[in-house]
Amino acid sequence: MARKSNTISKEDISALRKLVKAKSAHAILYPVDCKKLSSEVFTKTGEYISDSTLKRFMGFVQSPFTPSYDTIRILRLFVSISQTSAEEIHVNFIVDFFNPVHYTVIQQHDTGFQAACRTIAINLRKNQSLFEKVMERIAQSETGRRFYFDLFPDLEILGAFQYKGYELFLIHEKRYEGRIFAHCVLFLKYYFEKDTSGMAKHYEAVNAIFQKSKPLHPYVLGRFYQISLMYCHKFHPRRMSKLISDIVATEKNQSRKAKDLFRDFPCFHYYVCDGLYHAAQYDTLLLISKKALQDFPKTKEFIWKGYYDQLKIYNAYALLSAGKKKEAEALVKKIDTSGFYFISKLYFENLYAQLKEEL
Repeated sequence: MARKSNTISKEDISALRKLVKAKSAHAILYPVDCKKLSSEVFTKTGEYISDSTLKRFMGFVQSPFTPSYDTIRILRLFVSISQTSAEEIHVNFIVDFFNPVHYTVIQQHDTGFQAACRTIAINLRKNQSLFEKVMERIAQSETGRRFYFDLFPDLEILGAFQYKGYELFLIHEKRYEGRIFAHCVLFLKYYFEKDTSGMAKHYEAVNAIFQKSKPLHPYVLGRFYQISLMYCHKFHPRRMSKLISDIVATEKNQSRKAKDLFRDFPCFHYYVCDGLYHAAQYDTLLLISKKALQDFPKTKEFIWKGYYDQLKIYNAYALLSAGKKKEAEALVKKIDTSGFYFISKLYFENLYAQLKEEL
């Protein structure tokens, strides 16, 4: 069959050649690279161009003929869809990851699975478009809610776009503990934006379902008291004394010897300290932060995440407020900010910088 004639100019060929190089996942530096390019073009377009044709098109082999109409058409298609296709591949990978077919249940203490989820979370925080394409599918998945939304509420992106995912989370989440957790996270978005109606909406939603007699993981219980402190400080200061008494009594019941999921870290204290800091309750902050740092054994995971150093920031604020400036200065010298965990890194770096200015 005679090939279709083509009147493409040398300038257009040169421009298309540059785009093909830019869009290819592989560097096209030598004739042998055209074999990989041929495979990539077929994968993305479903149409075949031989590596010998590509060698001529890319200028590795001289030819008196211009590329055929079909070659140009396929390469233009490749250029137009290659970037979209790459993102779609990423979307499909994340969706499939949280809706796997090779197992039915994954334990939350599976550190290998957590590490893989952490890599996904880091990628999602860098790409709002990607997050928005996968957030509903992750929120629909029990695995996605437990391993992404439960573990990676990210203060740096929460108000910008991650909150949309937590709103979807609430549509699909039926568990008592999960709903309290999500409302607490969404409260923080509105707190930092100083949006009183948003704060009230989520605080009231939590209060409507919270039952003191119903057990909560300390990770969630601490968040409940964190936002309660913030809300009462802003809108109901007369309730603060009773709330503080409740927190102190609840703290005494927190196990110092638990070993199951995240209970080997004083997570109740960690979130309560943040609430006490924002509520300017420094006497209680000194008490709770001291217990967090002294009563619980240090665990490797939370050392490398920088959480103990973050607790020291709260303890130093409380010491400074109590007039113990030298003790606060000595403690601040021991704080290493370099290892702060990514979901709260900027937040605590700012707290630390502010603390150093006050010393």
